[in-house]
Amino acid sequence: MIPDSLNAELLNISQKLENRKQIAQKIQEAKRVQAADYIKIEATKQRMNEAFQDVRDLETPTMKSIWYDLLNKKFAELEREQAAYFQAKILFESQQNIYGLLKKFQISN
Repeated sequence: MIPDSLNAELLNISQKLENRKQIAQKIQEAKRVQAADYIKIEATKQRMNEAFQDVRDLETPTMKSIWYDLLNKKFAELEREQAAYFQAKILFESQQNIYGLLKKFQISN
């Protein structure tokens, strides 16, 4: 027969192991979310860079710039591209700040 103190200790250890298992699962889920967030940040960064390149193409003498100039749509297109760039830039910086804060408090196993 197992003494009551040993039974209580075994139950305590079993609960601690279950808690550890749950914490490990939560850490893995947090790492998965972090990886997904990183992918989103990289996609936003790519959109921001593409929008920036579009703005540069319209501001400098390129075929694109000349084409829109000939159509008398250069100013409107430039404004649209600048707006797209600034929206992507704001989103990128916001995502980057949140990701940085979460990474700062990351727990390693």
